[in-house]
Amino acid sequence: MDHESYLYEYAYRRYRDPKYLLILNQAGMHLDTKFQQFTVSVLYDRDTTEKTAAVEWESANLFGVGYGILRNTSERGTISLLLDYGPNRSHGHPDKLNIDLWAFGERLIPDPGSIWYEQPLYKRWYHTTLAHNTLVVDELEQQPCDGRQLVYGSADTMGIQRAMTDQAYAGVTMDRAVFLTADYLADLYGAFARLPRKMDLAWHVRGECREAHLAFTFNLNKSSGSTGTSTVQPFTFPEPVENGYNELANLQRFSTENFYGFDFVLAGRTAQLIASGGTPTEVITGDGWLGLERPKTILQRRQVNQTLYGNVVNLSGTSNPSLAGVATKG
Repeated sequence: MDHESYLYEYAYRRYRDPKYLLILNQAGMHLDTKFQQFTVSVLYDRDTTEKTAAVEWESANLFGVGYGILRNTSERGTISLLLDYGPNRSHGHPDKLNIDLWAFGERLIPDPGSIWYEQPLYKRWYHTTLAHNTLVVDELEQQPCDGRQLVYGSADTMGIQRAMTDQAYAGVTMDRAVFLTADYLADLYGAFARLPRKMDLAWHVRGECREAHLAFTFNLNKSSGSTGTSTVQPFTFPEPVENGYNELANLQRFSTENFYGFDFVLAGRTAQLIASGGTPTEVITGDGWLGLERPKTILQRRQVNQTLYGNVVNLSGTSNPSLAGVATKG
């Protein structure tokens, strides 16, 4: 955000609120100037003895842009979950009902952000629906559209929000509900159409992907051997390959009707993405893009007209959680 730090510098110059320094101290000082936009960094003339007090970040529902943000702070730190339900906007991406999760002091399940529009990866990855943590239908981009928030409630122990849209894909209603506690994120994503469609729920998780420690779990190296789960196989998408899909590397796949999960180690702590079973699912994994990183992409593919995905992200920080499994009912 260095090239946009001037926004926070103007705010700091006007209000002299040390909270802005939490951001500005990570952006650094600059000499760039531009008429009515950039100024020489105000950080050069600030009081170097000024301290930044610890801040407990609160939940916020930003109606204007359509960002519902749930936060939970415990002795392990702050977890922040953003759900994009808002109106279509200039320079927006086709990513309605996308989520962005901050945990362990890091972007754990990130929105990819953007790069310069002239870069080939902008259209091939960053401006695709697949690059976001949301639903892709028939491997196509979502249409520019509005969403609608149905529920928003923040609380100390559990926050909840729900949003939907029926405009992203013709004939498809998408409905997402998320629940956030200090220990986990629970996610329910429903997709409803009249005819069978190819549904891909995409997840992008940073950190080293390791073997999960759950029954009926499939890791990237071997078969779990459980009933209803196939062996892992190298995979390629048939030509022609749509944007987003054509940038995934090291593709593998397996099919299962059981619940399964993956471990991700980031900043010395372990997160687990655990998916419910009960519905035949083709699980496709590959390496996506996030700057110079290649975080793991997990696609949960179903060929159905109606489906409900159930996923939990264990955020306790340990690979031995109290979660015994995940199931969806009703």
